[in-house]
Amino acid sequence: MKLFSIIIIIIAISCTSQNENIQPHSENSFETINEITNTQEDSLKNEITYYSNGHIKSKIDYLEDENHFIYKDYYSNGQLKLQGEQGDFNTCGIAVNDEFHYDSLGFLIEKKSYYHYLIDKNDGCHATQTIISDTLYYSSGRILAT
Repeated sequence: MKLFSIIIIIIAISCTSQNENIQPHSENSFETINEITNTQEDSLKNEITYYSNGHIKSKIDYLEDENHFIYKDYYSNGQLKLQGEQGDFNTCGIAVNDEFHYDSLGFLIEKKSYYHYLIDKNDGCHATQTIISDTLYYSSGRILAT
């Protein structure tokens, strides 16, 4: 019980030192709600969820607005698992640019590149066609397959 109390105090101190609003989340993890970062022009909202061990589980960094953001997922050991970007194509929220997948040791194992187009430029965003170029890697960094 004493060890549990010490862990809770350490988590509380480390979280308050980061000026984040931490609330318990079901499944024994922690979630940051409405972390706001002010810029000169406007505010950007970031969302962070944590594993019970204190490491970040996922993070969303909003860029221009709520439809354009960078998303990251992490392994429970703190290593980055996935990083990608949600953006706009013809007014639709859609994965854009490249998405990177890593193994639990931090080695790049997959890269997905998204290419979007419309067959008819007058079609709406739900007619968007997407080509996904997928590249797999060995842990040495050499390409396994494309």
